Amino acid sequence: MAPRFTTALLFLTPAMMFAFPGAYAMGGLAFAALGIRYLVKKTASVRDALLLLKLQRVLWAFGFYVVIQILLTAYHEDRASNYGNVAPFVIFPFILIAILKHPPDAKALWLGAAMGGLIAFGIAAYQIYVAGMGRAIGFRNPIPFGNTAVVLGTTALFGSVFYRRTFQNFHEKALLVVGGLAGLMSSLLSGSKGGWLSLLMVLLLAANKATTGFHWLRRAGVLIAIAGLLAAVVALSPRAVVVDRIASAYDGVVVWLKTGNVTDGSASARLEAFKAGIIAGSSSPILGHGQEGQFTPIKQAIDDGKVRKQFMDFKVIDNEFISLFASKGLLGVLAAVLVHAGIFFSFYRYRRHELESVRNLSTMGMLLVVLYLEFGLSVSVLGTNIFRIVYVSWSMILLGLILAETQPPKEI
Repeated sequence: MAPRFTTALLFLTPAMMFAFPGAYAMGGLAFAALGIRYLVKKTASVRDALLLLKLQRVLWAFGFYVVIQILLTAYHEDRASNYGNVAPFVIFPFILIAILKHPPDAKALWLGAAMGGLIAFGIAAYQIYVAGMGRAIGFRNPIPFGNTAVVLGTTALFGSVFYRRTFQNFHEKALLVVGGLAGLMSSLLSGSKGGWLSLLMVLLLAANKATTGFHWLRRAGVLIAIAGLLAAVVALSPRAVVVDRIASAYDGVVVWLKTGNVTDGSASARLEAFKAGIIAGSSSPILGHGQEGQFTPIKQAIDDGKVRKQFMDFKVIDNEFISLFASKGLLGVLAAVLVHAGIFFSFYRYRRHELESVRNLSTMGMLLVVLYLEFGLSVSVLGTNIFRIVYVSWSMILLGLILAETQPPKEI
């Protein structure tokens, strides 16, 4: 199968992210299916797969996570659907085989992300300015929509800055910049504050790379321009989506810290949920209480006056590690930490590679981990379908692109 096909698939994976409900999984599944097909047809051998398992320790982290999640789900007698949450960690490593057999052109990833950012912005703009919705929700929920739009925007802007010499065509350069900014703007229109810290981080990273070699006065001017751009975007955005949500979150945090009262459905509610999760986890720190069982100690804490009764109105602990601590204990937290660390260090090892393209892919891979850890401050990343699927599949795609440039041909 010609690399032209895998290049087209690499473009479509981010470009079709929000084309229709569930489209975010299609690219990763297609790449994984190719990898499995190569093994079945024996165009790639079992030795190839075993060699990858030996060389890429992140796959061992995935394996540990799968075993722990299955055992704890069975132990707590959680819903059978929870077993399906480990599927990405079993299926998506086959992406590595697909990419190594027929390496795609990495340009397609950056251009596809830009297209995906434009589609996300189209959806967000329609929902806010035409349908009159309070927040852009994509197909279901504003938080996964807004945070995933950040990933699309980040990837496109990363391509525009770190691959400037690769993209000589003006139209491609324009697509990357416009699509990248569109993705970030989509996040603002979603009102999903959990990803907004990433917006500033991404813009500063891009500015730092783009102005390398500039005089410090010019670099300062760029920073001032970015600050002005952000201020203008916030000022032009619907007030209820951006300014009012920031103000509400600030007021909620202040009131909660002073009185412990839950005054809004976002910041103060999350802080109360964090407290509830820590209390629940502390009563069974090693194994947790299970998906449903975690609410038993929380209800007791409410009766004892340790947790506000408003928690039961939303019953969600929106934090990656506190949620795991309450439901699966320190063992579940350890498994998740190993997944994040395994992905991060699989890219970190290539940060000083002799090839600039490999160093750039390494940086993007590490940035991807940082983005999802930041999202995890206010949502359960590994517990949410779109986050789990996009995070794992994109990690494998980026790692596959690195291996395609560094792996000796005889080894795959």
